Amino acid sequence: MQKFEVRRIAGAYPLAEAKQKFDEFGIIVLKGFMAAETRDDIRDILTRKLERSRSKGAVLKIPKYPRADFLLGDILANRDLAKYDYVFFKQEIVELLKYLLHSKELVYYGDSSTQFDAAARGFHKDHVERSNANTDDWVGDYGIIRCAFYCEDHSKYSGGLKVRLASHKLENCRSSSDESKISHHAGKAVDVRSEYGDLVMWSMRLTHSGNYRKLKFFPGLCLHPRIEMMLPDFLAAPEQMRRYFMSCAFARPGNHLEHYIRNMLRRDADYRQYLERARNPAEVQEFLEDRKLTFRKPCDYYAQLDSGD
Repeated sequence: MQKFEVRRIAGAYPLAEAKQKFDEFGIIVLKGFMAAETRDDIRDILTRKLERSRSKGAVLKIPKYPRADFLLGDILANRDLAKYDYVFFKQEIVELLKYLLHSKELVYYGDSSTQFDAAARGFHKDHVERSNANTDDWVGDYGIIRCAFYCEDHSKYSGGLKVRLASHKLENCRSSSDESKISHHAGKAVDVRSEYGDLVMWSMRLTHSGNYRKLKFFPGLCLHPRIEMMLPDFLAAPEQMRRYFMSCAFARPGNHLEHYIRNMLRRDADYRQYLERARNPAEVQEFLEDRKLTFRKPCDYYAQLDSGD
């Protein structure tokens, strides 16, 4: 058991334990969040969505990662996931996120995605000011959390998340040579041994890397992503099956969210193709209100190309 895991007690995830671990490590793994028997159906839903999206030109391909497929649009645009509350929108998760962010209001602003197969590796942070410590992004605890769901096992197989524990805290990631700078080399590196059904949550300030590769003969050894990229295939543990990865971000209202959305608009070339294929805002508003969530439409072109699929 990894020390940032949280398990249900009497049918519920203990809020105080989850917050204590999240505040300490910057990440928690909710064990057994989805039933194991849902795997084949969810993978089938995602596969069918990928095939339909390909036929409509709604899949991004990056030449550097020819095997990877990136669905354009947000999680809510995959309407077949409704029977699973789109994975991330179950009421127990909404209440837990509010508790972690100590906020009565929780905001969804369209920052969610689905990826197939492995792509980039390398330590990074997800919030805006990733290198400058003297900004509002480093004032107080960060107000945005990313959730991730992997549709395969990464306790024994490659393809999961690597993090630097407690690197979401300013005092733990200041550069030793210049305190105004942020280091991505601080914090103990660990491979998150998630299994199908686990839900992973981390602060967007946390240093992390995707698509880790395990050593075949020393699977407990956590390697730096640069070493993993040079690892010969015969030394690497395989993935259990093709990697299906979904992510979704939630925020509390405030400066961190406003700064993040302004950055999304500045990076129009990156975000537009996703956001214009997001779910129709009127449908999203109704769906979120039922779950006591706030919808923040981040731009004018949001969902202009929603196919209703």
